[in-house]
Amino acid sequence: MGDSLNGPMAFMEWVQTCTGILAKANKPLTWTNPIGGRCTQSPMTTKKKQVEVNLNSRKVKYQILTPTDKINRSKSEASSSPNVIHSCDTSHLMRTTLLCEQQGITDFAMVHDSFGCAPDDAPTLLNCAKEAWIDIYKVDRMAMWYKQWSQQLGSDDLPPPPPMGNLDITAVRNSDFFFA
Repeated sequence: MGDSLNGPMAFMEWVQTCTGILAKANKPLTWTNPIGGRCTQSPMTTKKKQVEVNLNSRKVKYQILTPTDKINRSKSEASSSPNVIHSCDTSHLMRTTLLCEQQGITDFAMVHDSFGCAPDDAPTLLNCAKEAWIDIYKVDRMAMWYKQWSQQLGSDDLPPPPPMGNLDITAVRNSDFFFA
């Protein structure tokens, strides 16, 4: 996968590395999604406590998990890049539906990060999805997140983001197939 998807893989590794550094400092991963929403991820480690109760004259043992005040570094690293990407997908969905609403489309079908509308409205949805995409990704999000995370960490000890590619983001306007 690394050969054909080296850009996305570099992004994923960078986010996970930054998350690990923040978690080591016991700081959550906090970022602003492309439409300005604040996102925070901070899975905490847990302590196990064994409890034994009598149930119908039988002893039953339960484990109670109690969160600590320490961030679980491995969970935080593993979930960080999917959560950042999902926040981008959600932003795209929201921006697209807002643009569609401005064009008179008010009924949508949505499941997770897939969305649709009535067949007659599909060309408008397609154009709005493209424009929302351009609007969201014309900005260097990685540079923004690097700045946020460095400020949160209180130092410049994070690795720099991977370089941006040379894709002309506006070329998506010429694409016949953009969403499913």
